[in-house]
Amino acid sequence: MAEKADGFVHASNPPPMSASQHAHPRNHIRGYIPIRPDLLQFVVWRENLPEKTTPLVLPGQGAICAFLGELIQFARIVYQPMFEIEREPLDLPHLSERLRFECAPGFIDESFFRYADLIAHFFNDFLHQQWKEEVEIWVEACLHCAPHTDRKEAIAQLHEKSGVGHLREWDSEIRANHRFRTHRGKVARKRAPKTRPDHESPAPSPLLPGLFLLS
Repeated sequence: MAEKADGFVHASNPPPMSASQHAHPRNHIRGYIPIRPDLLQFVVWRENLPEKTTPLVLPGQGAICAFLGELIQFARIVYQPMFEIEREPLDLPHLSERLRFECAPGFIDESFFRYADLIAHFFNDFLHQQWKEEVEIWVEACLHCAPHTDRKEAIAQLHEKSGVGHLREWDSEIRANHRFRTHRGKVARKRAPKTRPDHESPAPSPLLPGLFLLS
């Protein structure tokens, strides 16, 4: 399969065999999915990849590999060549990195180019949600082991551990975690103060007319 000009997948001959490639046939398919830089680092950390250029092997056993594999297979069923679906390709300028993957022949075909942008969109959305879950699970674990740990300190530890700290804006991360916890019912929503309608007259004073309180 030849690589498209703006393609997401191509067939290639592997470089000299290494331990990670030895079990794969020479005619395996290699491709990539556009991805946000911070989410790429999250995948590298969560999937324990040696480096960000190491491809994921599909289908895989991990949650991220499994979701990507199922997403590709689902889209392959929906966008079969016999179904003509006209649509404008998605503009994804914020997905500036590439998550590489490899799979056996037959896992994807030429129709992959017709929906690769949708795969990238939904896969990044999935990873974004997974990251928010990861942050909350990490913080809750830290607070369980060390109750006096500050939430921000725990998040900073996760940033350092996963390597995403320099790729994510700190204040946005804190606000995102607060919104996540609020959505999950872990933070009480602030109630708006009760206001008196304009047509409602103030309550009458308990004092009689002409009487004043003396301090």
